[in-house]
Amino acid sequence: MKPVVLFVDDEPHLLHGLRRNLRSMRDRWDMHFAEGGREALVRTDQGRIDVIISDMRMPGMDGAELLSAIADRQPRTIRFVLSGQTEESDAFRLIGISHQFHSKPCETETLIAAIDRTLQFRDAVSDETLQTRVSSLQRLPCSQANFDALIAETGVSDPSAERLAAIVASDMALAARFLQIAGSGYFGVGDFEPTFTQAIGMLGVERIARIASNEDMFLRLPSSESGGGRLDRLVQHGVVCSQAARAVAVAAESDPESIEAATVAGLLHDIGYLALSDGSDRASDGSDIGGYGQERRSLGSERSEYGSDHAAVGAYLAALWGLSEAVVKAIAHHHAPSAYAGRPFAALTAVHAAECIIEARFRPAENRSAVDRMDRDYLAAAGVQDRVAGWVSQLSTSRFAEQAP
Repeated sequence: MKPVVLFVDDEPHLLHGLRRNLRSMRDRWDMHFAEGGREALVRTDQGRIDVIISDMRMPGMDGAELLSAIADRQPRTIRFVLSGQTEESDAFRLIGISHQFHSKPCETETLIAAIDRTLQFRDAVSDETLQTRVSSLQRLPCSQANFDALIAETGVSDPSAERLAAIVASDMALAARFLQIAGSGYFGVGDFEPTFTQAIGMLGVERIARIASNEDMFLRLPSSESGGGRLDRLVQHGVVCSQAARAVAVAAESDPESIEAATVAGLLHDIGYLALSDGSDRASDGSDIGGYGQERRSLGSERSEYGSDHAAVGAYLAALWGLSEAVVKAIAHHHAPSAYAGRPFAALTAVHAAECIIEARFRPAENRSAVDRMDRDYLAAAGVQDRVAGWVSQLSTSRFAEQAP
């Protein structure tokens, strides 16, 4: 069954242009075009909508109102904005209710790629109830301590972009949300892949403080007194893997873009656990975080319970929020990267190697070395199998060895 894609704009000539430019997609998408929000809701009531792409500034019902109504009626729908200059107040209204913002004029190829990629990773999550959970997700669980540090830094007389970036890089929920907003076109700069520092610099202190003050953005969970709660361990594991993946990418003499992608993907590789959580704030130590515990569950047991696994769910969330392709693929395949055998070194390579080295160090019960845990066929095809021993030695003697996740 072809996905149903609905385009909404109040200007008929713009809809006509979209219809003409997207003619080549008729065999792959079931496309519909609505003049304004009211007409779009009529079409929504007639059947399933997989993706909606709406203008923001429309008379009668603007894009934020329309997407909010769509989220209520069909929460599984992927919600994009395609709009021109947007007032700052409108941009804040769109954050959370929309998944991506693409600025007009937008290259047809860019729009097609964004829709196709999001649908691809959505369909990798076979359970529609779980797809709905991800597309409905607004508040990701974050550490109260990290959140408080972020708020405190925005309130000092001389806030530092470097300090703010370091705080964001220490919490996967904070990082995912701010990378989503900075990398999209909500505030005039979109369709690029920011580093943590670039995201903070682009948004600015005032916007960061305003976003953080929105209670719909983050579910703040207090750390357990011992620091051993599941959320604590998950967050720390992401931080250690991010640092380790960056070290692997640097050691592999990768290009700067791949190094930054490895850093981001290392932090976010297990973000699917947050999406699999029930969103409850009843457990103060984060004990409901998607089955993440001291003893890791197998991907098979996750699929039996949830209809998918944390890697596929995390990749869908990252694709939905418009994170880079390199980051999304690293999240999706960090356990079993052989699907990309034959490709050169990438963020996926660094995250896979880092994860295996960390697991061997801190979860030795299986009595398997770091090398034994790795996908050797993939590493051989990527041409880096001879470098693995050096990575293991480097990370085993570095500061990562002292930071148990």
